[in-house]
Amino acid sequence: VSSQIELHLTGESAEIEPLEVQCMSIVCWSCATLRLYAVNLMGIISDIAGPRLWELKPFELSNMVWAYAKLELGQANFYEEVSTRMLNRMPGEFSLQCLSTMAWAFASARRRDFKLFSSISQEMQANAFNVKPQEIANSLWAFAKIKCAEFSLFRALAEAACSTDLIWNFKPQELSNSVWAFATVSLHHEGLLIQVEQVAVYKRSQLLPQNTANILWAYAKLQAGKHSNLFRALLSGAIQTLPQHKPQEISAIVWAAERVDNHPLCKKLFDAVAQCCQDLTDFPPQALANMVKSFACVGGSQRFIDELVQESMRRLQSFDTLALLALFRGVTLLRRKGRASLSLSKNKIAEPISAALAEMSVIMLARLTSLHDKEMQNLANSLHLLVPQKDQLAPEVTMLHAALIDEGSRRGRHSWASWMRQVRPRDTEREDDGEIGSEDEDMWMGGFDNQRAQGQGAGQTYFQSHAQPHEGHTEPCGMGEGGRGMEWGGEWSGLDGGVSE
Repeated sequence: VSSQIELHLTGESAEIEPLEVQCMSIVCWSCATLRLYAVNLMGIISDIAGPRLWELKPFELSNMVWAYAKLELGQANFYEEVSTRMLNRMPGEFSLQCLSTMAWAFASARRRDFKLFSSISQEMQANAFNVKPQEIANSLWAFAKIKCAEFSLFRALAEAACSTDLIWNFKPQELSNSVWAFATVSLHHEGLLIQVEQVAVYKRSQLLPQNTANILWAYAKLQAGKHSNLFRALLSGAIQTLPQHKPQEISAIVWAAERVDNHPLCKKLFDAVAQCCQDLTDFPPQALANMVKSFACVGGSQRFIDELVQESMRRLQSFDTLALLALFRGVTLLRRKGRASLSLSKNKIAEPISAALAEMSVIMLARLTSLHDKEMQNLANSLHLLVPQKDQLAPEVTMLHAALIDEGSRRGRHSWASWMRQVRPRDTEREDDGEIGSEDEDMWMGGFDNQRAQGQGAGQTYFQSHAQPHEGHTEPCGMGEGGRGMEWGGEWSGLDGGVSE
């Protein structure tokens, strides 16, 4: 069938009637729905349809773009042509569903077209009173995913969700995606958080593991609901269904539990995780690093802590910078609190934690010049937690500290470098378990990107996200109405989600 359609598109035979551009939209949607990766066919369609997008109705265009994003296809010039078409649309020409679908598609394709997103934001704000749950969740997810924090849009959609009990019509995934988005852009909306908490507790039996992980992660990151029924209800459910959770979901829940000030269920959760997670090979580096840090703060099974660090060190070369910073912080806390008794190195040296810190210091030293300022501050704060007791710091750690000072001076951070010289690696007698403040803590937790950029325009902030487990969003549909469920992917962004029906 695909080959026959290609003949219609290319016009290689005079006997074959050319395919209308509207039919191309249906073909694209069908391929995406069937998960048919017809790369050649989709490439031909984008080349032909690109200059003819004006012939498509709004829902046909949004379906086509949805399909390319769904299949992770489409060249940059195709999205540029779509953006041009969208920026020249008439007011009200595209429905809110089409606009939210378009935002979702561009975000999924990682097309950070801020001009387009700004225009979508303005139109959605003007019509927020007509928005539906799926459109709210998809739009919030898309703007957070693309690192475009239009706070005025977020507030408008939150107000719409909180009005006339609309929030009770949200599906579990739409609930989790919405609060995930607010946490990702670090925006606290009291009314929305209170209502989502009520609905989530009421519908807790309907929550999938990903939904639970996203909601707990979001509330912990925003420091909301700590003394409410939310954490008790959701942590209890998570403990009971822990074997059904994926590694990143477990890591996100553990991270959230560690952030809520020794919740009564925290120790029970950590014990259950230690019993459940017998195979750590499926845990991605960021999840492993965050588990090490959380268990270092809270404590738990010595055997499991040893296995966590051991698996992390075995795969150390695969850790990106953020994961490595988190692991460095966790191992530093383990050494400070005396919570490790493992044999990490091949030679089984007597001081495995010192050996681990030395090995990480060598890798970090090689990456030092590529660190952002916040990452350097994160590393410095970890170094300050080291307690040189009777044994001296490994030479590699001392070299890293000296190199950090030199790099700070090279970048013109003279006051910072001076502070580093005065406070050398030692016990700083801090009782905060090494927390480095919300911004820095968010940075290492975040997974991919880690720095905020300057805001651009009133009420608008463009940034690179931090603090996040994996993906969760509500996927738009196809064929004009309704939606198609979408599997969630896996970035560390608080379980950045899927897409709703």
